[in-house]
Amino acid sequence: MPNKSASLNLGSGQSRDHSRRRTPHAATIVRSEEDTWKPLYLFNLYRSALSGLLLILFVTGLGPSLLGKSDPLLYLITTVIYLLFCMGALITTYLKKPRFNIQVYLQLTVDIFAITLIMHASGGISSGLAMLLIVSLAGGSLLMSGYIAIFFAAVTSTVVLFEQVYAELTNAFTTTAYTQAGMLGVAFFATTIVLHLLAARVSETEALAHRRGIDLANLAQLNDYVIQHMESGALVVDIEGSIRLINSTARTMLGTSAQIESLRLSTINPDLSRELMRWRKDRSAVAEALRIGETTLEIRPRFIPLGRREEDTGTLIYLDDMAVLSQRAQQMKLAALGQLTASIAHEIRNPLGAISHAGQLLAESPELDKGDSRFIEIILEQSGRVNEIIENVLQISRRDPSFPESIELHSWLRNFFDEYCEHGRAHDETLKLEIEPQETQIEFDPTQLRQIISNLVDNAIRHGEPNANGTRLHVRGGLLDESDTPYLEVIDFGGGIDEAIAENIFDPFFTTRSSGTGLGLYLAKELCEMNGARLEHRRAESGGASFRILFSTPTTAG
Repeated sequence: MPNKSASLNLGSGQSRDHSRRRTPHAATIVRSEEDTWKPLYLFNLYRSALSGLLLILFVTGLGPSLLGKSDPLLYLITTVIYLLFCMGALITTYLKKPRFNIQVYLQLTVDIFAITLIMHASGGISSGLAMLLIVSLAGGSLLMSGYIAIFFAAVTSTVVLFEQVYAELTNAFTTTAYTQAGMLGVAFFATTIVLHLLAARVSETEALAHRRGIDLANLAQLNDYVIQHMESGALVVDIEGSIRLINSTARTMLGTSAQIESLRLSTINPDLSRELMRWRKDRSAVAEALRIGETTLEIRPRFIPLGRREEDTGTLIYLDDMAVLSQRAQQMKLAALGQLTASIAHEIRNPLGAISHAGQLLAESPELDKGDSRFIEIILEQSGRVNEIIENVLQISRRDPSFPESIELHSWLRNFFDEYCEHGRAHDETLKLEIEPQETQIEFDPTQLRQIISNLVDNAIRHGEPNANGTRLHVRGGLLDESDTPYLEVIDFGGGIDEAIAENIFDPFFTTRSSGTGLGLYLAKELCEMNGARLEHRRAESGGASFRILFSTPTTAG
């Protein structure tokens, strides 16, 4: 899933879905910076509009007669100062200086005292302007913690009560309204608590929704990553047949590199679209293999419904390369055949040992004539050949793990050929070794490398002939100029391998010798692959055979 970044924001997955239950007083609303400053700015717009409206209604006389009727001067001064403060608060809120909490506390405090003074100048509690305090407390409760909101409700109740006491002491009004003041106090506390509880609940819901959104985004990103990195082609088609998601493998299979999301599948590949429609009508139907365009590529689609059956929201389509499926099936067959062959070889070993031992005992008999001796030789030779086949089969089936080590190629080969010549298998003067640079190093299992080189050298000596200089075998290696990849070539000077059979030389049990097992090159190739190397055949410039090993780690000794 083009490659996407694998770095996923999974932090939210560690957060708990269940929010702790809090008491009304201890509940804390946690919001992001954007979620706090913006509401405060809007609340200041309300304050500015309110103070401006109160001032305009008083100055123009368009408002109710109660505005400023008890103390016009106090009303005018208070509304002007309140308006100027609200305008300044808009600026400080926009600049986000000073800190958020300081601005909220200061602005709510000014609200309480300014509205109380305006209420007092307009006839006290009976004017009805005290209801504006409920609005201010409601807005403040949404912007501060529970304890502070309760504290401001208490302050507001105290200020209103103090205003009533002051009015009675100064005989400002003809009637008292202690009952109304008490009811207002209850309303202040009730409004603060209820709104704060609602705000806390909304905040928790928003936080949960935010975490869920992150989880869904992570899941979508993870799904996309997995799909894009699948070996099989994969695409998602909605109920209308439009492609919603496709990975790079599917793009390659369908022969398109363009941005085809949102295009209809019928436009990209009509045959695949028809198979999809046929499957939607009968989900038990097995999709047929499809040939893509004029290519030799054959794919078999697999359809998986998305969503519940009664609410079909789309289809996930896997595209499997038939060649890959056939190769996997062949590998499974070969693996099963290998196990069976190994079992048979193991069972043959015991009677073969008895036959070979009996032949050796017969060979020691003094009463054998020449004809019988020849038969005994045949028995022993063929027993040895069968035993060699069994050893190779068992070695292939075991697949012992490789343990790569750092090997300096030149010194290792020099030691190998010294030992090889000591056993009389070749003469040192007939071997030519060239490694450039001599410090070339490889990563390979030394035991398995010895087995591979022994097999290749044995074949080269067996099938090769000395050249004009008397050299029978040429071993060269080093680093390839174009890629700095370590390599090693074993070259003979024989007649080479016929092109008609060159493709089959690495097949198991393929041999051109009556006494050969046909497993040597196959085993050498398998051992190379186990070490991340590649063994290949090529015709040498001399006309003989050349077997090249391309190693996986391009490095030289420092």
